[in-house]
Formats: sequence, structure tokens, C-alpha cells
Amino acid sequence: MFRHAANAESEIVWNNIYNRKKVKMVFNTIPHAIFSNPQIASIGLTEDQARKKYDISIGKANYSDVAMGWSMMEQNGFAKVIIDKKTKELLGFHIIGPYASILICPTSVIRIPSIPPATNESISAPALPIPVL
Repeated sequence: MFRHAANAESEIVWNNIYNRKKVKMVFNTIPHAIFSNPQIASIGLTEDQARKKYDISIGKANYSDVAMGWSMMEQNGFAKVIIDKKTKELLGFHIIGPYASILICPTSVIRIPSIPPATNESISAPALPIPVL
């Protein structure tokens, strides 16, 4: 995993030592980013993993489909969302392109199936990729 995951783990360890209410680490709620060119970021299941367990819908949008991407003259960047057709719940989200590490951050507070519902504590301090603006 990455440093931001380790930071979240250390907070959970501290909580579990000093509080009666124990918390489990849920790794697939933590987005990750690769600071390459282009940047790569994702959270949740891959398309192949999702197909094995769910009936899925895939949505894909190119950066060039929106004004900001067009103004950046970005021809290759895209975002892909994987949704459970039956429940309409998010299973995975993947981004390749400029600012992917920043764009993935809001997805860390979205509910993903098979993960316990978010609590106030988990939403107040999501583990975000480091470094991020």
C-alpha cells in the first residue's frame, strides 16, 4: 500500500488501543495514485474483479468531453466508473490523465458494496493519496 494507507492504519491502531469501540481497516475505500505521466488513480474494484461478482455497467468519459479537458488540449485522459446494474452502487472508479491524483479524492467518501457504511469518523478524515494539492 501507500503512505496514506499507512497513516490511516496508524490512526486505527491508536483508536483500537485507547478506545472500547474497535475499528477495522478497510483497504478498498482508500484511493491510490501513481505519479507518472500520465497520472493513474483508482479506488475500488477493477473491471475484471467486478465482472466476476456483479452484473455491471461501465461509464467512460474522456477529458476532452468537457470544457476543461478541451482547453487543456488533453486527448488521452479519461475517467471510468464501474456500477452495479442492480443496486446502482459504485464498485470502482479509475482515472488516467492530468490531475488524476486530485480528481480521485472525492470518491473516498462514496459507499462501495461489501464495505460497512461510512461513519462520521471515517468521512471526517478520508485517507487521500500523498502528495496531493
